[in-house]
Amino acid sequence: MALAPVIGQVDHETMGEGEGVGGAYVGGGQEVIQYRRLVPIERSESLRLLAHARFGRVVLNIDGLPAALPVNLAVVDGDVIFATAPGLKLQAARAGEVVSIETDEIDRLYHLGWSVLVTGEAHEITDPQELDSLRHLDLQPWAPGAHPHLVRVRSQIVSGRRITPGVLNTATVDPAPQDSLFEP
Repeated sequence: MALAPVIGQVDHETMGEGEGVGGAYVGGGQEVIQYRRLVPIERSESLRLLAHARFGRVVLNIDGLPAALPVNLAVVDGDVIFATAPGLKLQAARAGEVVSIETDEIDRLYHLGWSVLVTGEAHEITDPQELDSLRHLDLQPWAPGAHPHLVRVRSQIVSGRRITPGVLNTATVDPAPQDSLFEP
């Protein structure tokens, strides 16, 4: 579990006397040390968050470099489904490439939030029965034009992280926490 410090002075006109945001602070204009914890999210909770997100980014390989492209999505049987027009996303699916789907929710005011990443093989859905069973999905792309192709991304690897508030005793805090965004 990684911790990131936020250090500052309390502004009593905007914060109020003795109140804290996302943690606690000492009243009277004393220095505040708040901590955020980076907490892994279990697979089932990650898929639940992903299903409620409805918007994310598909990360695929374009000429050897990663590119993140927006998609509207749904989760069906633990896999990600999105609609697309002919183009790079459909080409990747038809080639069976491994892609990632990322979605998140952040609170810019309190610097809290979560992120979920699903990685797996992408495939265009072409079976008429499967297509018919998925027509009920509300996959309304924001981009103009028809998006008649459905793509399934198998959830072979699912990971999630949540940044939550927390306060620690300052006597036990390492003054320079390590950046461990990508550590489990």
